[in-house]
Amino acid sequence: MLLPTRYRYTLDATDRIRFVDRNWLRFAKENLAPWLTAENVLDRPVWEFISGQETRTLYRMLFERARSRRLPISIPFRCDSKDIRRFMRLTINPQGTELELVSSVLQEEHRPSQSLLDPMEEHSDQYLMVCSWCKLFKVSDEEWVEVEKAIARLGLFTQEPLPQLSHGICPNCRQSIMSSLPQLSWTS
Repeated sequence: MLLPTRYRYTLDATDRIRFVDRNWLRFAKENLAPWLTAENVLDRPVWEFISGQETRTLYRMLFERARSRRLPISIPFRCDSKDIRRFMRLTINPQGTELELVSSVLQEEHRPSQSLLDPMEEHSDQYLMVCSWCKLFKVSDEEWVEVEKAIARLGLFTQEPLPQLSHGICPNCRQSIMSSLPQLSWTS
């Protein structure tokens, strides 16, 4: 297990990105997102970089709660790349109407490379939903599984090009986050 690493960025009162630290920029580059440079993200709304309506709705609720209560919010999440699972914690620190967001890597697990998670691979016009928080994949209305199981269950080993990823929130993550923040109500 690697020591926790922190990535920090700040948002102004209108949710524009005002600052990204060097670790954040290095993390983006190492995770095949070299276009996420300071020049390309600063002064832009964070909403341009958050995929999926459900995920944006939840972030809006979290930001509103942090600002209105003036208390930090800390929640676990995963940030996977094609060959690493990262278990992380997001802490949203209110600073007046501005927010400081700090992501800390708690644990990393290396795994065989998964083309489905490689943004540089060619993808079809079909979509497969992944939970923005736990990185499980939706294989049926009732079941969300790890990427390796999703590939096997959906027969993606033989499919080329692979489907694109669509972001949402699985029922377990939605319930977990909402129960930890009982004053929020889910309206998307």
